[in-house]
Amino acid sequence: MDDPELAAQLARLGLNTYEARAYLTLLERESFSAGEVARRSGLPRQRIYDVLGSLVQKGLASARPGSVVSYVAIAPEQAVELLLDTRRAQLAALEEEGKRLVNVTRPAFEAGREQSAPPGLVEVVLERRAIDERLAELLSSAAHELLVMSAALPGDLPSADVDCRWIVDAASLDVQATQPVLARFVTAGHELRLMAGMPLELLIVDGATVAVGSKGGTRGMSEPTLLVIAQPGLVEVARTAFDAYWTASLPPDGSIKA
Repeated sequence: MDDPELAAQLARLGLNTYEARAYLTLLERESFSAGEVARRSGLPRQRIYDVLGSLVQKGLASARPGSVVSYVAIAPEQAVELLLDTRRAQLAALEEEGKRLVNVTRPAFEAGREQSAPPGLVEVVLERRAIDERLAELLSSAAHELLVMSAALPGDLPSADVDCRWIVDAASLDVQATQPVLARFVTAGHELRLMAGMPLELLIVDGATVAVGSKGGTRGMSEPTLLVIAQPGLVEVARTAFDAYWTASLPPDGSIKA
């Protein structure tokens, strides 16, 4: 009974490929010698006794003594039930191991939930796509204040509920071409200034989180590395630096000197 699909189904129930092919061959007649099983199934003759012995051990076949030992398969419904019983026992054992694993590891998990991350840790974000996504998260998370130094204008206007001061690098901005965007930004109630020679890009969200990156291109703060910091002391230093740059910058209609 050379049926690859049936052999594959038996393999999924727990037999190996040779055992499945040998069992299917045994179904074809009341009994077979080992040599006959090897010939009809195409299994290696040097392996056939091991394969048939394994079927006997698993209860899927029996051996009849005689001048030549013959092998008989049990009925398919019995064979499938035996294989399923074995699988059930294996699953039950795995479930017990899983329960023991949970019992052993849960105390460490629960203790870890009680430990808050120490302040001052720096989140390092790499690659442009990940940086853009992280910046978008930070910008949208602002509840009441955004302070930004960027090489480019924002793609989307911040919420009108957020007090926003945005410094754009004049060296990378065509003020005349972007006048409508500048006007729309200011009309929304936000403050905008220009400066030349911006040393880095900076984002401060609600006075609690700082993101720092090297000056990007047309997409703003999108260099391959972004640092996100939530340590209060560093946030205060960043805010002081931003205020100094804000004072040194000019509104879009002012004159900018490099």
